[in-house]
Amino acid sequence: MLVALGVVAVLAVPAGAHAGILGSSPAPGSTVGGTIEAYDVWFDQTVVELYSMGLTTEGGTELPGEWSQPAPNLIRFTPDEVQTEADNYIVSYKMLAEDGDTTRSACVFTYE
Repeated sequence: MLVALGVVAVLAVPAGAHAGILGSSPAPGSTVGGTIEAYDVWFDQTVVELYSMGLTTEGGTELPGEWSQPAPNLIRFTPDEVQTEADNYIVSYKMLAEDGDTTRSACVFTYE
């Protein structure tokens, strides 16, 4: 089964100061498995520019992949290889929203 998973930002930001997240998965602190094709984050604003997006292990090893913006309010990280190693992972991103604010955040989840 192929699953496209998104991320939930876990860093607190003041209300109205940055783009809000409309949808994402897995939730911070959750445990996931299966085949993961991509990590997606949907916002309530257009993403004007995606500066970076990446996937790292808890130990700091960066996993290769590509980041993209398939829709105006969607950013995606697609890893080069299927994730198979159990570990805690961090999906991070930095982007400029249509309100002119730069948002930088991350999500930590466990892959089993």
